[in-house]
Amino acid sequence: MDCDDTNNAINPNALEIPNNGVDENCDGNLGVVDNDNDGFNSSVDCNDNNNTVYPGAPELCDGLDNNCAGGVDEGLTFTTYYLDSDNDGFGSTTSISSCSVTAPNGYTTNNTDCNDNNANVYPGATEICDGIDNDCAGGVDNGLPQFTYYQDNDNDNYGDSNFPITTCSATAPAGYAAAQADCNDANAAINPGATEICDGIDNNCSGSADEGLTLTTYFLDFDNDGFGNTSVDSTTCSQTPPVGYILVGGDCDDANNTVYPGATEVCDGVDNDCANGIDNGIAVITYYRDFDADNYGDPMDSLQTCSTLAPAGYVLDNTDCNDANTDVHPNTLEIPNNGIDEDCVGGDLVIGVNNIEAEFGIKVYPNPAQNFVTLAGNLNDNLTVTVYDLQGKQITTHAMLQASNYMLDITNLKPGYYMLEVNNKATHARAFTKIVVIK
Repeated sequence: MDCDDTNNAINPNALEIPNNGVDENCDGNLGVVDNDNDGFNSSVDCNDNNNTVYPGAPELCDGLDNNCAGGVDEGLTFTTYYLDSDNDGFGSTTSISSCSVTAPNGYTTNNTDCNDNNANVYPGATEICDGIDNDCAGGVDNGLPQFTYYQDNDNDNYGDSNFPITTCSATAPAGYAAAQADCNDANAAINPGATEICDGIDNNCSGSADEGLTLTTYFLDFDNDGFGNTSVDSTTCSQTPPVGYILVGGDCDDANNTVYPGATEVCDGVDNDCANGIDNGIAVITYYRDFDADNYGDPMDSLQTCSTLAPAGYVLDNTDCNDANTDVHPNTLEIPNNGIDEDCVGGDLVIGVNNIEAEFGIKVYPNPAQNFVTLAGNLNDNLTVTVYDLQGKQITTHAMLQASNYMLDITNLKPGYYMLEVNNKATHARAFTKIVVIK
């Protein structure tokens, strides 16, 4: 159809002259050409330089409005891609949205990487002992064997149990040890593996000092006599005794260096030899009270001592029959017939009918005697001879047969004074004589 019938140069078959403002071929486009030959000239083509862009073209994922509908990539399916900075196939939360079915370079569809700056850290990675959550499971070094180490300040390979750390490393960190129970972490010579030595310290951390060592007990020797006081001792592992102590005990008086086991016992009222007895083993002497100082003692008043020197007022003799009278003792002169026993023979000397020689005509000799006393005279079967001690106790009695003399055996008598009695059983006559027995 002719769009301008006044101009024979304008008709549907006329040659369109571009860009002159005249629609020569009556197609409705004034001077517009189709530069990209996509069938749409620049008047309707929204991008006449791209033959994939024209009205009704299929929309492509190319960031262009291919169908000239006024939108870029509209109607296409969009996918979210996540930045994968370390290219480990797992992205961070930084994302872009794209209609491309292929992830852009440096992006991925997975956004579970917990460290997008480390290619060794991602979900499913092998967890290694490095203090990092390698597998993004929410735990550091999870699933790995754990080892406990203890602070070792003195570097003796034994740590302080009070300061532990736990790690997956099979090698102890610097300043730590796998073994614990160090009881002194400031001294490398003290630990559970140390050798116990005699120093009063628990070297091997067993809880006791010097255990297992040979202990020796020493005793205080205050008086330096070579014997110590058993009640004051010191037990130690040292082979050297403490000052003032020795190995041997048993001293019963550690303040007196003359008193010790084995010392010579002397008569001093002290247990010199520590044998649990005072003056033991020394002969004991009995002394008798000599009140009247006549050198004859009272047999009923005595004391015993080991001293060879008589105590004041005492003597060895015990034959005084009156210790209150200095004129009465065995060596004094007997006054006959005065009723006093001056010579302590057991009675007053009676001269007359009661004298053996006067009464019976029998002589008694020797006197003093040692083993035998002879009675000589007119003896007969009615006569008996009896010996008494000074207390009147009968010692022996014998019958005298018809003979001219009789020998009385006094061998068993102790030295001293005795009374000799002759008795006639027929007439009941009696007479006495004092005899002295010597040895």
